[in-house]
Amino acid sequence: MHSCFVTFEQVHITKLIMRKLLSLCLVLLLTGNISQAQIRLGLKVAPQITWAASDNKNTSSNGTRINMAYGLMVDYYFAENYAVGTELCMNTFGANVNLAKDKYTMVEYQGVMHPSIGALQYDYKLQYIQIPVLLKMRTGLQNRMRYYAEFGFGLGFIYRSKADITFGSKSLSNVDVNEPDPSDVYTIHTTNFKDDISSVRSSMIIGAGIHYELGTSSSLVLGLRYDNGLSSSMVDERWRTTLHYIGLNLGLIF
Repeated sequence: MHSCFVTFEQVHITKLIMRKLLSLCLVLLLTGNISQAQIRLGLKVAPQITWAASDNKNTSSNGTRINMAYGLMVDYYFAENYAVGTELCMNTFGANVNLAKDKYTMVEYQGVMHPSIGALQYDYKLQYIQIPVLLKMRTGLQNRMRYYAEFGFGLGFIYRSKADITFGSKSLSNVDVNEPDPSDVYTIHTTNFKDDISSVRSSMIIGAGIHYELGTSSSLVLGLRYDNGLSSSMVDERWRTTLHYIGLNLGLIF
């Protein structure tokens, strides 16, 4: 069974970044007008364009995927136009990773070892439960509209780690690369390539958009968000690959 972990350096850097952001948010909370504080809840869906970037010389990645995210939004307004926000969101990523045949020597397929006969290709279909911490700013209300901007960091925890695998003329579909079935005789692996997906993904987030007030207590959200992956999606750092997306945020705040 494959292992699923992230390096100590990834976890340490991510915790340090989020700790600094939380400290900044705490300062803003303490210096804000407590009497104006309010909590707003909402639901969102987000069509996304996702892609992978190979940060190494051993693999390549190309193409984009259209995926969907959805979840719950929570904003704590410590002043009229400033808030600390978070989400509980299911994010889906598509990632194509190709390992050139000169980077490995043998592949085990259906219990038989085969020499390298072509590129080993993975079409990953990944799902992460993401919990970001965001600092949000918005303008005053004009014609029932407000403009907003957001910045922060996110942590995603792996929920699904499936892949379609192609090796020459041979292929497998919907393989769980992190927890393969021990009785599955179709498992493909190389002698020097670990295809495990990291259990934690960290990212930097920036976005902007509009709030359209529907009444005194609800509003529509329409915005764009760029989520830049900071940590590798691969457990094996030799095949370091980061995941990114641009999404259209559509939400309803109550």
